[in-house]
Amino acid sequence: MGGSRFARAQDQTAWISGFQSAMTSLATDLGTWAVLAAGISLVQGGKVNGVFLAALVLAALASFESVAPLPVAAHSLKAACRLLEGCSKWPTASLPSGILRRRSLLLGISAWKYET
Repeated sequence: MGGSRFARAQDQTAWISGFQSAMTSLATDLGTWAVLAAGISLVQGGKVNGVFLAALVLAALASFESVAPLPVAAHSLKAACRLLEGCSKWPTASLPSGILRRRSLLLGISAWKYET
């Protein structure tokens, strides 16, 4: 019973990931085509040199490429927050005196405190 619940959750996560990927590709393609169509009319009207049309299209494509990983990062951050909600106590470690001068070390979203 519990395994099927996890399988359904995994299937749902895979579907969401695939849908996100498809929508990102669709938005990238539509945006690139829109810039190309607008750029062609500007070139025909003599407002923009034809050489710059390629630069405009590539700039639009690059802008989409730079934000494409953000949904995956948001999903990973949400999963990390769920994982950390289950932690009731931060791990501690005892070290021999003199090895570590700092009392705490912060790494990303996790913090470990060392007793000296």
